[in-house]
Amino acid sequence: GDLTVNGSGRLTVNGNYSDGIRSKEDLKIISGQIQVTAVKDGLKGKDSLTMKDGQIQITSGEDGLKANNDSDPDKGYLIIDGGQIQISAGDDGIHSETWLTIHDGTITVEESNEGIEGMKIDINGGSISVSSEDDGINAAASTGDETVDSERQKMEANPDVYVRIAGGEISI
Repeated sequence: GDLTVNGSGRLTVNGNYSDGIRSKEDLKIISGQIQVTAVKDGLKGKDSLTMKDGQIQITSGEDGLKANNDSDPDKGYLIIDGGQIQISAGDDGIHSETWLTIHDGTITVEESNEGIEGMKIDINGGSISVSSEDDGINAAASTGDETVDSERQKMEANPDVYVRIAGGEISI
């Protein structure tokens, strides 16, 4: 079901087997000091991941922040509206299957393969610093067929895929 983390306390999570904090529906982080170390994903909300304020530190073997519902176009979104987020990830620092919106906050992706990835990315403010092995900010849509890997499909224009930056400070 849904999971909400809210309060002024400190939460330390060691996901020694899989994800650090995971919800099969909506995951909301409202406040608090949260430190997550996980073998797989740090924070994962399948239908959505919404964050407002808080101090978040994530070290993950796969994705740092993730919303991955790809079967419903109204789900799989990730919203960040403030807070301080620090991520070291083995794969994506921040990954959203549909849309990703950053309104404010201080986000540091110290280590990642893809820094910030989503189908529709809107950055409206905040201070963002990304270190990545591949793309710093990547707008991409899943084809549904992972065996398809032609250069033509990679380069085809898709009006549903974009990066829109309307404010903030970004360093990649």
